[in-house]
Amino acid sequence: MVPGPGHILAGNPLTFSLLRAEPTAYTAKAGGVASNGAPFALGKGISLVSAMQARNNARLVVAANASPFADQYAREAGRVDAARGGTV
Repeated sequence: MVPGPGHILAGNPLTFSLLRAEPTAYTAKAGGVASNGAPFALGKGISLVSAMQARNNARLVVAANASPFADQYAREAGRVDAARGGTV
């Protein structure tokens, strides 16, 4: 689990998600509920780490916070992947 705010990507072909939220995740407006009562974004529509490439080939990575880059997160992700039958 990655704590912190997620973000959504616009339909720009130069942006892409590197790490997405779990299917059961959601994010809502800070400090309250959206006017229609619905969450801001749901499941795999939430990006936790994303990247963008500009037209001049400059690149930018945006993360919800620094925890995806910590050793503890990498170890936990490996355990979850192994439990699901994947390779570590």
